[in-house]
Amino acid sequence: MVASVCVMVRTHTVLLLAVALCRAATTLDSELGVGKAINIFMRYGYLSICMRVVPRNDTEGWVFREPTVSVFRDVERFAIAPKPRQPKTLFDGDFHMEFCDNLKQLLQAYFRDFSFERLERPWRAFTAGWPTDIMARNLGINSSFINGDHCYVLVRVSRFRETAKLSDLPSNIGVEDVVFDAIQESTIGDTATIADFIRKYGSHYIASYITGNSLYQVRRFKYSRIFRSGF
Repeated sequence: MVASVCVMVRTHTVLLLAVALCRAATTLDSELGVGKAINIFMRYGYLSICMRVVPRNDTEGWVFREPTVSVFRDVERFAIAPKPRQPKTLFDGDFHMEFCDNLKQLLQAYFRDFSFERLERPWRAFTAGWPTDIMARNLGINSSFINGDHCYVLVRVSRFRETAKLSDLPSNIGVEDVVFDAIQESTIGDTATIADFIRKYGSHYIASYITGNSLYQVRRFKYSRIFRSGF
């Protein structure tokens, strides 16, 4: 049983084409911001490389370093103002504990606050490329507990630092002319043109995110049924 401390990035992304096909600047940066477009398929299975979601042995203070594209015009007007913190608030965060019957449920619980539209298993975007030793290290457990019949308890304490969220974007929201031109050259159902659009302008845009610090602890136990009889 090991406690792991990491900087937390929780994101909710929405499929870009669902909105953009109504009408981004081409400059790439790594700024975390709502309305920014990212290509989650470029590093699918390895997103923990560019989003700090697990403990890392480095001294750098980065939280998010995935290339992004500024897609929509005047998207700031759709940002929802965060609730002001109360002066007497000692702790702004949450506590979560979850029992998991297997490794799949443990990974699902660990990444429960992450969602990508049209992806039913968002945790796979981070963990599909993890070998056994890396997965064990990131979860803070012995590598012998990755395979086999094991159950787990996940405990997480999170302190929030920054939150941002967009309201639902209208279907007629404006985007940059260069993207509008790219949309005109894309054909629904044509894999080549859609893949080229995603490579240049991203697959999803960031609808909301929370940053902060989290303390994780994973405890492994062996499952057994307990039968009780009463008289």
